[in-house]
Amino acid sequence: MDVLSLMRTSARSLLRRPGYALLVVATLAVGIGGATAIFSLVQGVLLRSLPYGDADRIVRLDPTDATTGYGISLSIPNYRDWSERNEVFDRFGASAGWSFVRRTADGAEPVDARVVLGDFFGTLGLSAESGSVIAGDDTGPGATPVAVLGHGFWERAYGADPGVIGRALVLDDQPYEIIGVLPAGVGYPRPGVDVYTPMGVLADSLPWNARTSSFGTVALARLAPGVAVPDAQRDMNRVTDEVDALEGKPIVTAEVRPLSEAMLGGVQRGLWLLLGAVGLVLLVAGANVANLALARGEAREAELAVRRALGAGSGDVVRLLLAESVWLSVLGGGLGIVLAYGVAGVLPRRLPLQIPALMAGGIGLNAPVLGFALALTALTGALFALGPALRVAVPAGALRRGARATGGREARRFRNGLVVGQVALSVMLLVGAGLMLRSLLNMASVDRGFGGDDVVAARIAQPRGAFASTEEWLAFYDGINERLNASPDVARTAETLLVPLSDRSWERIVLARDGDFDPDHAPSVLFNVVSESYFGVMDIPVLRGRTFTSADAGDAPPTVVIDETMAERFWPGEEPIGKMLTLMEPIGDDDDPDQPDQVIWRTVVGVVPNVRHYELTAPSRVEAWVPMRQAAGASRASLTVLAKARGKGTAVPGLIRRAVAAARPDIPISEVRPVSAYVADQLGPGRALSATTSVFGIVAALLAALGIFGVLSLAVVRRGPEIGLRMAVGASPGEVVRMVLREGASLTGLGMAAGVLGAALGGRVLGAFLFDVRPWDATVYGAVVALLAAVATAAALGPALRASRTSPVRVLKEQ
Repeated sequence: MDVLSLMRTSARSLLRRPGYALLVVATLAVGIGGATAIFSLVQGVLLRSLPYGDADRIVRLDPTDATTGYGISLSIPNYRDWSERNEVFDRFGASAGWSFVRRTADGAEPVDARVVLGDFFGTLGLSAESGSVIAGDDTGPGATPVAVLGHGFWERAYGADPGVIGRALVLDDQPYEIIGVLPAGVGYPRPGVDVYTPMGVLADSLPWNARTSSFGTVALARLAPGVAVPDAQRDMNRVTDEVDALEGKPIVTAEVRPLSEAMLGGVQRGLWLLLGAVGLVLLVAGANVANLALARGEAREAELAVRRALGAGSGDVVRLLLAESVWLSVLGGGLGIVLAYGVAGVLPRRLPLQIPALMAGGIGLNAPVLGFALALTALTGALFALGPALRVAVPAGALRRGARATGGREARRFRNGLVVGQVALSVMLLVGAGLMLRSLLNMASVDRGFGGDDVVAARIAQPRGAFASTEEWLAFYDGINERLNASPDVARTAETLLVPLSDRSWERIVLARDGDFDPDHAPSVLFNVVSESYFGVMDIPVLRGRTFTSADAGDAPPTVVIDETMAERFWPGEEPIGKMLTLMEPIGDDDDPDQPDQVIWRTVVGVVPNVRHYELTAPSRVEAWVPMRQAAGASRASLTVLAKARGKGTAVPGLIRRAVAAARPDIPISEVRPVSAYVADQLGPGRALSATTSVFGIVAALLAALGIFGVLSLAVVRRGPEIGLRMAVGASPGEVVRMVLREGASLTGLGMAAGVLGAALGGRVLGAFLFDVRPWDATVYGAVVALLAAVATAAALGPALRASRTSPVRVLKEQ
């Protein structure tokens, strides 16, 4: 028989039993499609190199405050010491995020920038698509104001004009000469950065020589040939020890991390977890298909025996079975690839796992992912064809037994084992999903210290020198408040320097006047500048004392509100109201090196709960709030306007934009978001993992139920004579139902026992993803067992009821 005839014959054979074919194709599509979609994420994010030259040699150096143990950004003096004293790096550079304002024909727009220091571009191995990049020796104080454009900004602002090199880009009313444009899809830390400028251009307004002050600087370095990360870590330990010795006290420690780990650390574990989960689903699907194939093979023993009796050899029969498996695997794999194509396009948006924009472009059905899908298709097709092919040697008595042919004890045990395995894997998936769900619920219900679910936050992009005085700065925000509060859609407004969970912070050294603290080892605290209505707008309760009022004006005694953790740490067992502290604030412009920090003693007037500023899963370091009308030098700071909405608040973002434009059309808004969106960002990864693992678990449970149904249905057919005889001698239909249900319960029980053991052993893997829930939580395990028991009972009930309707007379006549 030629190949075309064989394929036609096998297709007709499958079409005679369309239910079986559709079930196998659908099962394969779910398993292969899900695995391929998740693999596209893993391949695009974890198995590709970062788009930098020799990216595996680039490291990030993360400083930690030696006194408090908190992670901090790098000060310029520490940067200089690290770059000059190390003996393990070929290149060294740094950058910090910055915001400029660019005037346009329509007013002004915020510009997302990075200010760079040292050999930043050389460290990353980045070169310009046109023009040049900023040289490492032209980034310090006195640097020439030049700019390198990100590719997207070049297209958006200049229409991809190739003649842009040499032209002036005006940022904060200062011209920068454009010297280069980066290629598409590259940049740091994301391709979407608009502009790169030398940090030294801003040196007169930065704490250039203050070792304990920083503004978000991140250092990168390129390992010298033959140097490994542990070698670099030892050398940086030596460098920081030398700096501590020079200063006479501990300053910072440095953690050397590969750049890929630093950028992808938050997403790596999540993606591997999803790949493992979908792998379990694929195993369940494979077991289900194998069981279906074995059951059909037993049902076809007579047919295959007839073919052999008519002259077909074992090879012909095997080729027929393989041809059928090719049809099923190709159809299942093809449908799975279509499914994966749709899912892979949605996953990066639906799985907020902090996937860097640098890597998101590589997610999709590319050649490696398609190869993975085809390999899975071929492997599953071969495996589920193997069992029936091995049964080709039909016993001699098969012709006589015909359709009543039954499998051997070994085949039954194998099929039962597949069902037990399916149940076990389903238990493991559902336990994981249950633990993730409970963790998510715990995170969502944690006391975060603030409310603000009905508040819209608009961050102002204030250019340098926008206000000539503090009074003018205050009048600007007062005008915005007046316009917003006049609207019936706004209940109340406020201003703040920092919004909780917005990934922004500002720190100050704090000293208590009557506290037992060494000034040389003074801790830093979160420092926030707010209007008097801030605590009410953000629903932050007052535990002691009061918050700010209009009486806390610039000429009034300086005041401060602190959180309860700070009160207990500084004055344990004492009344904090009336105590005094200083936050070492600048006299004039904030962080101006020519104006040293001033000791302004502030009186504690109120205590509020600890606000989870950095993340929901851990209490933040202590925080202090000062009134904006008393914030020395704060007129240089861009604040965030908060508007508490009435009703749904859909009109509030537009109201804020119009209010700001009316106050100063040359000052744009860089971002408008509900405060609830910052909370959602924190819950997003957990919600996505929980939802995805739940879907996988439900699919696996349904496939396991299908396996139980198939095995018991086949068992009822095979045990028809036995059941008929039992009923003939007096067994009631209820007893027959219970007999079949017991068989299903035994398979389910074994599977659940194995699954519970597997889930308990694998609990450590989930530990990193869980918040306030143990990996062996009894409630979750009990709920999963109860759910699967109900599903298994429902699956077994159909065959049991069919068995109870067996006619003893008909069965006995057929014997």
